[in-house]
Amino acid sequence: MSAKDFYEILGCSEKATYEDLKSAFHKLILKSHPDKVHDSNKDADDFHEIQEAWTILSKPESRKLYDAERKQAKLEEESIVVLARITSDELYPKDEKFAYQCRCGSEYIIDNEDLKNNEQFYVACDECTFYILVQVNKNSLNLSSSASFGT
Repeated sequence: MSAKDFYEILGCSEKATYEDLKSAFHKLILKSHPDKVHDSNKDADDFHEIQEAWTILSKPESRKLYDAERKQAKLEEESIVVLARITSDELYPKDEKFAYQCRCGSEYIIDNEDLKNNEQFYVACDECTFYILVQVNKNSLNLSSSASFGT
């Protein structure tokens, strides 16, 4: 993956729509176009970076791949090995908390507070080095009693 942050180059967030990206691209490309700016090679470099960012982010397939590579790079920076991405619906009640089976045979233990206070979060296995990413489904979240969760 490129070390460049194409969203940052275009001045947009990851959640930017195609139209947002297109608008940002057009504004930036006009400011840095070599025919309009006669200053330096830096402007030409900026122009090429903007072009590259647009080329990747303007196509749904290449944007999806770029986003996946970005997420993986962030995980690798944090040295987290994510075994699975699950929803809170996949958890089962255990001792007034919730759990998810790890492939090592142990369990990921999830506290009710994490489910209440987060949209998603990482949980480490007690026995091995794996993590899971839990995405909380607020629509089916019922924490009044662990036994009724996910039903």
